[in-house]
Amino acid sequence: MGNQATCNSQDYAGISETEAKLLQNVFAGLASRSPGRTMDKKTFLEYFDFQGMFGERIFKAFDIKKNDLIDLEEFMTGIARFLNGSQTEKTQLLFQMFDLHSNDQVDLEELRTMLYSMLKHEGLKSSVSRQASGVASNPNISVDVSTPIKKTTTNSNEGTSLPDQKKPLTLNIDPNDGKDWDPLPSPGKPKEFVEAEKVDDMVRSTLDSQREDPETMMAENLIEHTLTNYAKGKDYLTFREFQDWIQGTPQILRCMEFQFRAHVFKKGIKPRAGHLRKRGKTFKNMVTRYCVVQDGFLYQFRSDEQMQTSNPQNAIFLKGLRVKAGTSKADIQNHGITLESDVLSRTFYARTAEEKKMWLGWLTVESKTETLEDEYKRGEKVGEGRFANVFRCQHKMTGRDYAVKVIDKSKIDDADKEGLRAEIAILRMAIHPFIVSMKKVYETKTEIFIVMEWLEHGDLFKEIVRRKFFKEDAARHVIQQLCSAIRYCHLRGIVHKDIKPENILVERLDDPYIRIFVTDFGLSQFARPREEMKDAAGSVAYMAPEMIDDATFTKAVDVWGIGVITFVLLSGGLPFYDSDEVKLMDKIVGTPVSFANPRFKNVTEEAKDFIRRTLEKDPKKRLTISQAMGHAWLQQMDAIIPLVRKKSIVPTHQSQR
Repeated sequence: MGNQATCNSQDYAGISETEAKLLQNVFAGLASRSPGRTMDKKTFLEYFDFQGMFGERIFKAFDIKKNDLIDLEEFMTGIARFLNGSQTEKTQLLFQMFDLHSNDQVDLEELRTMLYSMLKHEGLKSSVSRQASGVASNPNISVDVSTPIKKTTTNSNEGTSLPDQKKPLTLNIDPNDGKDWDPLPSPGKPKEFVEAEKVDDMVRSTLDSQREDPETMMAENLIEHTLTNYAKGKDYLTFREFQDWIQGTPQILRCMEFQFRAHVFKKGIKPRAGHLRKRGKTFKNMVTRYCVVQDGFLYQFRSDEQMQTSNPQNAIFLKGLRVKAGTSKADIQNHGITLESDVLSRTFYARTAEEKKMWLGWLTVESKTETLEDEYKRGEKVGEGRFANVFRCQHKMTGRDYAVKVIDKSKIDDADKEGLRAEIAILRMAIHPFIVSMKKVYETKTEIFIVMEWLEHGDLFKEIVRRKFFKEDAARHVIQQLCSAIRYCHLRGIVHKDIKPENILVERLDDPYIRIFVTDFGLSQFARPREEMKDAAGSVAYMAPEMIDDATFTKAVDVWGIGVITFVLLSGGLPFYDSDEVKLMDKIVGTPVSFANPRFKNVTEEAKDFIRRTLEKDPKKRLTISQAMGHAWLQQMDAIIPLVRKKSIVPTHQSQR
């Protein structure tokens, strides 16, 4: 533990002295990955594997000191609160997580964002869909969903009507525990959601693509019906009302408990163990340790006997560490194995060459840091950006082509690193037919590699240049897909912030139709429903007025980008243009959209109305993404679109930054 501070178990309810010491070792291993003796957000989210807004909010719940770092005290306090708190304490934590705007209330939009974010975690999705299926298939089951939330009459000083149950923290948690959750009511959704999803289903059917897997679709239905009925007639919930809602929807709290227990105390693969040597910290002499690789950690004991009776002397969190054979003469002679990150380097020595090979295999599997060259053959460069190049590559085993974005770490600052972390986190959780698919991420000391699906027909900008403009039915089909992708993001608290043709890749079908894939989430971020963001960036021609004229902006900027692209598709030109950037910004802010371009003579009034309402200057009056997708223009489908792919006739391109 070195100079790492220690904590007494009595400070943390339900945690024994033995468990406290183990958790301190775990924390030391995690903190060694960050500067100082604290854990940064990247390491926290890698360890717990919580994704999206759900992960962001859990980090904030741990970050009591609000400095974007977790120290030992915060780590231990958070573990105790999440695992051993009373029902009231856990509900308070959940309320804090769901209260995205920190105003001591939770509105339906905040509830929706958090619940959709939690859908990525299998505990909620599988349980809700299974319970919903049981309700739907059994005619003898009747669920009363007509009762709205009632205000509690309990005095605020009298505690809660929920039972005050505590569970001891154990190191042998069964991740399957808690799957038998209570059912939610039967499905039902607000009108604007129904209209939007009709369009979603329609456009996906033309491309032979389901909206989501059946479990996710059923879980989404249940979420919407739960929100509609449990919060009937209310714009927001106070803590007491939220507490009643949780009492009527217990699987939400159980999902959080299940996910947390499953990640804190994992039951992974069978441990691998044996002896390794290392240099002592003080005298630098060679000492032998009994080492165990299990559940993402390398645990070190003084001996195999000690492993049976006490906690490890040290623990190293392996995920993301680079594992390699030592290259110096001494390392080669002593069978050295190096574990390193940007802030950590540890070398261990095996007893024989065979054992060295065995340990390299074990550690590489747990670190999940195979190299790009292990699996892919890199080909020609197809794109270049400020700090990244994009190459075509081929999977060695399958022969399938992919694109790999190669980021030079020496060219990115702290802001770029946070943007890159968010981009990878978004791509990891975003599974959607109109969003580019990320296959894998690799990292070396100098570079980061993001492997994505290969799309050989280039981007939408090149497609517009090739065609001059799109016929209305083909343009509508593109916008239906784009709205589907952005709606998926907004429901999960993701704002793209840089919607433009260059960030949309295409796959050609039979003329005049294409399939699109939204890409380049480098400027994107997780945002609360009404969060006012700063630091506008992107191409001026596609920026919303509030990004230019105001200090802050909201997710409504994505809808503006959709409006600009709609105008460009139908006319071949921008709605606002000037070669002088300052004059261009003035036009975006102050000039009404005009349909003077002759190509709009044959465009329907529904299409023009869609453009007007998505290019509304006032973001509060602009269509939301669900309203845009439910617009009359997008509810039409003029033709059955054949599922035929065309060969590439334009230069290859993949988005890069």
